[in-house]
Amino acid sequence: MSGEVNTLPFYGDLVSVAPGFVTGNTYKYTVSDITHSTENIFTWEERYHDIESVQNSPTYTVPLDTLDSSTPDGDLGDLVETDHSRPPFGSFVFGPAFDGTCFILKDNLLYYCKAKQPEYWPSTYYIEVSTKQFPLMTGLFHNGQTFVLSKNDIFYIQGSGPGTFAPMKMKAKTGAQSRRGAITIAGRGIFHTGPDGIYLYGSGNDQKVTEAALEPLFRGNDTQGMPGVLDMSTSFLRSFKNSLYFGYQSVGFDWPTNMLVINLETNRIVYYTYNDGSEIEIREIIVDEENSRLLIGDNTGFIRVIENKDYADDSGTAIDWEVQSKDFELQTRKHFPRWLKYDIDVPAGSTCIGKLILDDDVHHSHTVTGSRNTRRRLVDTGNGNRSAIRVSGTGPVTIYAVEGE
Repeated sequence: MSGEVNTLPFYGDLVSVAPGFVTGNTYKYTVSDITHSTENIFTWEERYHDIESVQNSPTYTVPLDTLDSSTPDGDLGDLVETDHSRPPFGSFVFGPAFDGTCFILKDNLLYYCKAKQPEYWPSTYYIEVSTKQFPLMTGLFHNGQTFVLSKNDIFYIQGSGPGTFAPMKMKAKTGAQSRRGAITIAGRGIFHTGPDGIYLYGSGNDQKVTEAALEPLFRGNDTQGMPGVLDMSTSFLRSFKNSLYFGYQSVGFDWPTNMLVINLETNRIVYYTYNDGSEIEIREIIVDEENSRLLIGDNTGFIRVIENKDYADDSGTAIDWEVQSKDFELQTRKHFPRWLKYDIDVPAGSTCIGKLILDDDVHHSHTVTGSRNTRRRLVDTGNGNRSAIRVSGTGPVTIYAVEGE
């Protein structure tokens, strides 16, 4: 097929009345194809619709002279990729490894992506690690090597790429009881949660580090003013500065409210709970490496900074946010975007801005307000090899869909 472009007339007189909006008589960048009820940009589009009409007719014949091409196969470019599958719906994601490989745990299987291409997960890129009765819980890297844990075992994943990965079961006494129940600490090993305490695996040995002083606590008994552990499946381990944090759930709560902090130099243990007049149930804990802060997310949806009494309370302050689609590329021509639509609910007090990105630069911006106002927003004339849509703002909004053409 030829790719020549029609010499298109431009219909109507345009009048600019406001940024991002154009009014006037009928205008278009296409030519009406009345025969097929379509709008065509390229001359080959009309020929394609002719072929499509013939194919759908009762007497199906294909005019071979229309489809024939003298271009040799070697000049048609690369074959279409067949291994660009979506990632599986798993229970835990970790990575990338030193070579750019990311991993997903799904049941007893370990999936991995193409190196340095985390958007591509070939359907054959997985290995079976544990048995189906004991699915994988979490994974991590220790000394540059990949480990995954079920509730009962620790597995070392040997190999360096597709077709070479293989699991090797370690001589560990237990695995991890939750997705956040294992953490690696340089120079020490892998701390992980067993059903009866905290263990440390390193140099081929696995020993329980809480047996000497805290054994009754993990049997559900109150110990030295600390409530007993009710359920290890919601517990977590995190390291921050020179301490190891263990959070656990006790009677009367659905999530951890209690914290044991172990000094990794002296092995001294401190216990406390977080409260603001009531017990705070911790759903998530994470280290903010950029600002050197330890953050927790509670059961009511608030984010809190702990281990810093001087940090200002910003409760009620709207949070700035930004999301962006992947870059879209056309195989045979540049993008020539004409409009965007935003299906977004922006409540009072929140702000939202939609942006068209061409070749990594902001080409046009729109202020989005109100509840799901999906009118067409025109954009400035321009083109690019890569196109994306970015939405940013302050405060809570609900994004349903964003569309561009």
